[in-house]
Amino acid sequence: MRGALVLLVSLCFFPTYRAWPQNAVRGPDDAVRALLRADSLGDWRSILRIAHPDALREFRESEVRALSSTQDDSVLMRDISQCMKEKIELANKLQLDSVYHVASPTELGALPPDTVFARYRRWQARFPSVSPPDTDSSFPRHRYLGHLSADDSTAYGIILELWDRPPMPDWPARRPQLITVRRVGAEWRTMLDVDFLEGGSRIQTLDSCD
Repeated sequence: MRGALVLLVSLCFFPTYRAWPQNAVRGPDDAVRALLRADSLGDWRSILRIAHPDALREFRESEVRALSSTQDDSVLMRDISQCMKEKIELANKLQLDSVYHVASPTELGALPPDTVFARYRRWQARFPSVSPPDTDSSFPRHRYLGHLSADDSTAYGIILELWDRPPMPDWPARRPQLITVRRVGAEWRTMLDVDFLEGGSRIQTLDSCD
């Protein structure tokens, strides 16, 4: 009985410690710093864990739209020749097969959002971003400055992008970017809405139609 009483008292005195999972992200700053650390290490699995579910759904939807572009009846597609449409469709099918292992955009849209993101990042990891030493460009560094709170469930982290050698003459050496952070239960997750994290399988080289 005495042992049970001691255990009950211990639980009453340490509720905060027990309420947090071991790897919980406790605030917007923790979420953004963890994201930048994972990105610098190429650790896409950690990026996936820190991503907000809405961000993953948006990524899947953007890939479905991009890889079904030839089915779009937009003005842009109407102005493209049939030959070029066929080349784009072939390139899209190659991306669907090699990156996502599906046969169509419809099948891609039926996959869970985290699966789509994981398959893209796993494919992307096969091509490490290494800048050759004899090029004039470099890769940027990112410094986290803090966040602004919109309400109790949304914040905006401020990331400063720093270039030693900007990719273009007019490119700013210092450029601030905002990343959205949202609460999911007790944790905070990132929306991945900064350009160095956004991406997709749409890097294609097409031969011109004669």
